[in-house]
Amino acid sequence: MNRSWSPIVALAVGLLMAAPRASAQTSAPPSDAPAPRPDQRYAWLTLTNLPPLEVFMLAATNATSESDDWPDWSRRMRRAAWVPRLEVRYGIGEQGLRRYGIVNRPVEGLDSYGIGDEPEWLNTWEVGLVWDFSQRLFRPEEIDVRRARLEAERVRLDREAAETDLRSRVILAYYELVEALRLLQMETYRDSVPTWIRKERAAATLDDLTRGALSRHAPKPPNPR
Repeated sequence: MNRSWSPIVALAVGLLMAAPRASAQTSAPPSDAPAPRPDQRYAWLTLTNLPPLEVFMLAATNATSESDDWPDWSRRMRRAAWVPRLEVRYGIGEQGLRRYGIVNRPVEGLDSYGIGDEPEWLNTWEVGLVWDFSQRLFRPEEIDVRRARLEAERVRLDREAAETDLRSRVILAYYELVEALRLLQMETYRDSVPTWIRKERAAATLDDLTRGALSRHAPKPPNPR
């Protein structure tokens, strides 16, 4: 049996064996491809010009102060009970009117007797002053006042918890930024792209938490002449 391949079959086998090598060569990235560059918004930032932590803590603190003082509602409510209310009433309606007759009895004198009922329309106005001394002990508004005080206390506790959480996040972002800046001072990490990105991430987080306090300390470009 002749085991030699024909020239056409040998050519086909050679092309199939060379195809993977050609595909691998074309898919391999060139060795001189540029490395990705990190964001340059905070390229100016180093350990020497990084503001102290107190600057960011002050920026993160809510400067608006809300008074939790409540007026002396009890005393004012009790005194208000002495103030009368002026009430004006108007009434219109119908009621029965009994008519009487007068008779002079010789022995008993004058006497009266009913002679019938007739309807009568009423149209009256009334003006008066009314005191409600029960409000010296309890006023309906006190329920609303108590409810408002409870809601104010809940809001105050939520605000304090949010401020505490914000201060903690600012501290974490600040010292993560300090660590990244210290690493970039070392020869080993000076050109490390992950370390540069770590610096950018911590700086952006700190800037976002403090509403741009870090960006406000960036050096201003020189004025063109």
